[in-house]
Amino acid sequence: MLCPSAATAVAQLAAEGVAVWLADSPGAPAAVATLRRLVTGAPDSFQGLVSAAVSVAEVRSLCDALLPAHLSCDGRAGLVSAALDPDAALAVGRPNLLVRIVPDTEGLAAIAEALGRGLRVDAAPVTTPEAYGRVLEACFAGLEQALARGLPLPSGTAVTSVPVGAIDAAVNARLDGRHAGGSRVQASLALARVLFRMREERLDDGWWRVLRAGGAQPPKLLWTMSTPRHLTALVGWNTAHTVPAELAERRLTVAGLRGDTLLNEHVRGHSELAALRRQGIRLDQLHLGPGFRDQTLTAVPGS
Repeated sequence: MLCPSAATAVAQLAAEGVAVWLADSPGAPAAVATLRRLVTGAPDSFQGLVSAAVSVAEVRSLCDALLPAHLSCDGRAGLVSAALDPDAALAVGRPNLLVRIVPDTEGLAAIAEALGRGLRVDAAPVTTPEAYGRVLEACFAGLEQALARGLPLPSGTAVTSVPVGAIDAAVNARLDGRHAGGSRVQASLALARVLFRMREERLDDGWWRVLRAGGAQPPKLLWTMSTPRHLTALVGWNTAHTVPAELAERRLTVAGLRGDTLLNEHVRGHSELAALRRQGIRLDQLHLGPGFRDQTLTAVPGS
């Protein structure tokens, strides 16, 4: 089960509307036994796992390990994100699976198709407001297809993963140490504020109310590669952070929470992103390093 410090950290974040997901470490996929141990006695302690597993058998085993948590929490917890094509995801045959799809041109169509077939989706990675806007369009299109087909919308969970640690590390490298004290968090916080507002505006339109009445769940923003500073800097309703599984078992702590940092902060976020552009830094041109397209499976060093 969770160590005392991790349990306290999860509870602190949950009180602010922020969930904790686990993430595989590179070269060390989460063991089924570890997952079962972590959920023992606290099935809602974390909401999901971002996994590096790619075979149907491996993913099914992970889903089975977390399925009791999923069922006991009305589908809110025990989710597993894995990079499978929709046909393989259907072969897994587990309700707690999210299909992780890169939201490029082909991926956007795949996101809509997967949701339209009643699958859960994790759009990953997203690094710009423009990309998030396209993901939201694809998600709504998919949910509309599912509604038209008479599929149960609660299964259509849509998560968007934003590799905040990779973004801040790349921005810091581009700044070449000129603002080494705070740039790692500043860029991701600005982006998070803008994305949070985009989601809230989309959830305020009339069509979302139709989908919501059909049982659709609000799309979640998942901050990946989170460092301890991200845990306190990016706080907002229906968001989540990933942490390596070993931290959940040993030493996960959160200090200095100061409440919501995203709600109604979009003007400031746009201003900060504009300031980065004036310095020649565009989020769509960042080099985020090897492996981030496979969904940044651990925390960035140098927290």
